[in-house]
Amino acid sequence: MKIYKPEWQCTFSVYEGVEEASSWKERIAWRLRQLADKLDGSGRTIKIDCSVTPHVSRQDIDTCLGKGF
Repeated sequence: MKIYKPEWQCTFSVYEGVEEASSWKERIAWRLRQLADKLDGSGRTIKIDCSVTPHVSRQDIDTCLGKGF
């Protein structure tokens, strides 16, 4: 497991729905996610935009998020 030093800077943006400037494809995708959330009944769909400086691999970001980073 990698250990990162505090000089990393990370910015998270969390969205619970479609943004106003989204394309028609994104709007359809969010409608499908909302339908899936209703059918599942126990979940919640969010979108996380993560910007990390310096660059960290997507796999490492996913690992950190999964462990409660």
